[in-house]
Amino acid sequence: MGTAIDGIVSGLDTTAIVNSLIAVEAAPMRQMQGDLARAELKKAKVAEFKTKLTAISDALNAINEEDEFGEYNATLGEDGYFTATADSEAIPGTYAIQVNALAKSEVSVTQGYAESDAALSLSGTLAVAYDGESTVISVDSSTTLEQIAADLDDIDGIQAYIMNTGDSKAPYRLVVMGESTGSDYDITLTNKLSGSLAPTFTEQVTAQDSEAEINGITVYSSSNTLDDVLPGIDLDLTQVSDDAIDLTVNRDDDAIADKVSAFVDAYNAMDTYYGVQTNFDGDAGVKGTFFGDSALRSIVDKLSNIVTSDTDLSGDYGTFNEIGIEYSQTGQISLDSSKFTDALGDNYDDVMAVFTDEDGPAAALLESLDDYYLASDGLIATKTDTIEDNIEDLEDAISNFELRLVSYEERLRRQFTTMEMALGQFQATQGYLSALLTTSSE
Repeated sequence: MGTAIDGIVSGLDTTAIVNSLIAVEAAPMRQMQGDLARAELKKAKVAEFKTKLTAISDALNAINEEDEFGEYNATLGEDGYFTATADSEAIPGTYAIQVNALAKSEVSVTQGYAESDAALSLSGTLAVAYDGESTVISVDSSTTLEQIAADLDDIDGIQAYIMNTGDSKAPYRLVVMGESTGSDYDITLTNKLSGSLAPTFTEQVTAQDSEAEINGITVYSSSNTLDDVLPGIDLDLTQVSDDAIDLTVNRDDDAIADKVSAFVDAYNAMDTYYGVQTNFDGDAGVKGTFFGDSALRSIVDKLSNIVTSDTDLSGDYGTFNEIGIEYSQTGQISLDSSKFTDALGDNYDDVMAVFTDEDGPAAALLESLDDYYLASDGLIATKTDTIEDNIEDLEDAISNFELRLVSYEERLRRQFTTMEMALGQFQATQGYLSALLTTSSE
């Protein structure tokens, strides 16, 4: 950029004049900047709208399979002996459960030692068999109790440590235990160590399976968790019981209603958000970001039509409305909990079919959402790509326009500088001529 001579000769505020001319020239760019801000805002709003649609899909996908729709609760006649959880595959009923034995891991301990880190002056080997694997530990005269514990602890599935019992003469005892419970996980120690301080292992706890009676049938497990005995019911055994404890499993209609309410809430959140974005305030001249967008309007209309349409289901219920999901003229839906619970009681399978059958309204909603609107090549993705292309074009156009303005400003400043220099030369010539004329007249 050339040197600016700001009205030295002319007295003009050339900088102000240049800035005014640039401001006039930049009017199209300001329009593009406004368009860019609106495009970026719309991209963000479309992304949020996609989030609202995804929430509807997630809520429906959580109940669109028979093993996901149902909810059951498990009630114990007496606490303290086992805990129970029931999922959607549970069979309602009462189960008499008696805990006869808990699964245990094997524990062996040695005699006490005065010191844990002193050499034991031993020789020989200690062989350990556990879970089908055998390990041989070699010991020499410098080996300590702590070193034997460390070597045992390095064996997969074995835990070994030194316990300080507090005994006044020989407090340190080596404890060896299996990590897994069950009779298959016993520890076999073949002790071929010689020396006056050679450890002797005593079995404190024998590895055993758990044992329980369920409705008079005895079942065994290597652990205290029975997750494959009763369909849809997990039992965690905690204490041996003298008598059978009743476990009652019932369908939890309130929990099912909560799942359906999650869908209703997600749908209403989408509809509310869309309504805000399409609002038009004529007095203020303000319109929502989605105002006049027919593509997004088509999504809302399609979902609304599915929610209110009949289906080809053959059962007692074919629509959302028949099971208590009611549509209002405002576009919102609501769940009549009493009507829904009554429908569950009258015909649970047909209510479930509304959400799980491929011919039901929930399946139609999911097909539209997942396959056409939210898919990687769906309407929302296409809309977003179009907006991003527009943003990129506007950014390029603005960048190019900014370069043009820089060039325009440089040209204006050169022109004004040239003018000031010309005026300066003119004034110098004028002064010379005036002086010359004055001298001549004398």
